[in-house]
Amino acid sequence: MRALLWTPDQLAQLAEEQIVTRQQLLHHDRELHLEVQAEQRVLRERLEELSDELNRVAAAANAIEAGVDHGHRRTATLGRSLAAIGEAVARIDAPDVDALDEGPLVSVVLPVRDRESVVGEAVQSVLDQTYPNWELLVVDDQSRDDSAGVVKRLVDGDTRVRLIAGAGRGAPAARNVALEQARGEIVTYIDSDNRWLPTYLAHVVTTYRAHPEIGSTVALQIVVDDRTRSWAMRDDDHPLADLQDLNFVDLNAYSHRRDLIDGLDGFDESLLRLSDWDLVRRFVAERPLTRIAVPGSVYRQGRDDQISNSAPFGWYAHLVRVKHLRPREHPLTVLCAEWHYPQLSETYVQADIEGLKQLGAHVEVWSEEQRTGAPFPSDEPIHRGELRDAIAEVRPHVVLTHWLNIGAQLSERIAETGVPMVVRGHGFEFTADRAAWLADQPNVRRIYVFPHFLAEVPDARDRIRSMPVGFDASRYTPSAEKDRSLVVRGGVAIPTKDYRTFFEVARTCREHRFVLCLVTAHRRERYLLEVVALRDELDAPVEIRVDAPHDEMSDLVKSAGIYLHTHNDQSPFGMPVSIAEAMATGCYVLAPDLPGCREYVARAGEVYTSAIEASALIRATVMWDDSIWRDVSNRAVDRAFSSFSNLRIAERMVADWEELGILASKDG
Repeated sequence: MRALLWTPDQLAQLAEEQIVTRQQLLHHDRELHLEVQAEQRVLRERLEELSDELNRVAAAANAIEAGVDHGHRRTATLGRSLAAIGEAVARIDAPDVDALDEGPLVSVVLPVRDRESVVGEAVQSVLDQTYPNWELLVVDDQSRDDSAGVVKRLVDGDTRVRLIAGAGRGAPAARNVALEQARGEIVTYIDSDNRWLPTYLAHVVTTYRAHPEIGSTVALQIVVDDRTRSWAMRDDDHPLADLQDLNFVDLNAYSHRRDLIDGLDGFDESLLRLSDWDLVRRFVAERPLTRIAVPGSVYRQGRDDQISNSAPFGWYAHLVRVKHLRPREHPLTVLCAEWHYPQLSETYVQADIEGLKQLGAHVEVWSEEQRTGAPFPSDEPIHRGELRDAIAEVRPHVVLTHWLNIGAQLSERIAETGVPMVVRGHGFEFTADRAAWLADQPNVRRIYVFPHFLAEVPDARDRIRSMPVGFDASRYTPSAEKDRSLVVRGGVAIPTKDYRTFFEVARTCREHRFVLCLVTAHRRERYLLEVVALRDELDAPVEIRVDAPHDEMSDLVKSAGIYLHTHNDQSPFGMPVSIAEAMATGCYVLAPDLPGCREYVARAGEVYTSAIEASALIRATVMWDDSIWRDVSNRAVDRAFSSFSNLRIAERMVADWEELGILASKDG
């Protein structure tokens, strides 16, 4: 690799010199301006060269295992140099400030709480702006350190800066306090641990003047990780439609017109995280956003006190998605054809139904059985009797069936009606042959199996797709009130659930309290008595609750610190929905080391190979401090809501049905 012509320090020095040069250009001859333009062209050429070199080094580092560490160091060096060049270009490629005389007032919103070590740099970066017509509203959100004092001493009476007392209700509320007092035509934001480049506001004002039709802007951003000391350039040049799924506009690089707040309100204070994503989505839906193609800020990540380390992303992303959810314009009617319904234990069936209903679908259910082992009140109309009669009455766009074996039994009857059929596999009933047979039935348009089953299907048939389990995200939600000594397990009373292991673990973890919630199995009602007898035989200190209603079960899981799943290997291990439900509340999840389980649990917990190992994992939690519990809980919540919420599952299924032509697409 050829040596860099300029080091990062030299580039930084050059950038500072160019600020002075730029000021001279406002009052001196044209020749200096031409020289700066030439230097700018050279910098941009260096930027392109280093970008190409960065890509080559990254590729080489991935391809050559022996050179990974060396490649990483080279990539980090190039990343810092790339960022330095970007910063230099932003500084010297600034708009003519004199041309912005009498420009609009820009309101700068800065919330701060306990950031005395860094807030000064953020404030100074506003004071250093080349564009002078701004006001800075610093909201001290009841800091317990000298953050307010740092700001007061730094601004030294600058009347453009106002220090406002917050109520200690978090950053979204603090920003709203500032917005209520903001007088500017344009509003910008900076966090207390970040900084702006000096020309940022000049670029913002120039962009609004050039594009009177826009409502907001987003600039490039330099990102530095304080843990790894790695640097990168963030260019959020995404299609605006991506905002539905991606939070790609950082608030420190975002600005908007003041009048958008008047019509659309400010930050949603219930969103402790991602309130910026919510606000940007609302504003961009109202008026266009324009990209500023130079960096305007330096974003620092990796601090322990950042909200990203204390509030689970997945949960708040789910709340934003629900808030912006719009029902389908085209009607969707689904008939769920089930063996028995409603049944307390089969909560994944109800979760799928509730997810489809969130998307505006009308759902009814046909049940082959007249009764169930443990029924519950259902809001869905329930049909019994002949399946063809139910289909004729409901007139569904699609029939959705849970369990491959039930799908195989019903496929011929559904085919006679001409209605498309989709089958949602579970676990105990999975066989590769059964999935392949269903895939050959003309009316079976799609078969969904759990991810670890897909590889077992011969030839990876086109009609078979991977789809994880979904849990009811309105019922199982994060809980901060956890009893860390409470261990729970829920399930239907059948032999494959291996409740013996649950009892054996309870016998060796006397400092913990164990609760087992059992649901009476349809046609296996008496086995529940065998489970109770086994508990008594082993003298296991386990409380057993029978047929707990959904609300009681969800409240119990929310209060528990640990969820212990058990299962023997007598039947295929699927994706028990109780694991996802426990993750969603923030439980530490322990599950048996069976095929697919490790990938399912991921970083939300641990897998174990024996009752002895499970006991050891539970006893080890006694030594955990609050930070460990917080991290474990956040990982579990993120895992659940990022991958298994019933809304996300329903969206995937409906999008698949649109692609198949079963339904009119949302764009059709």
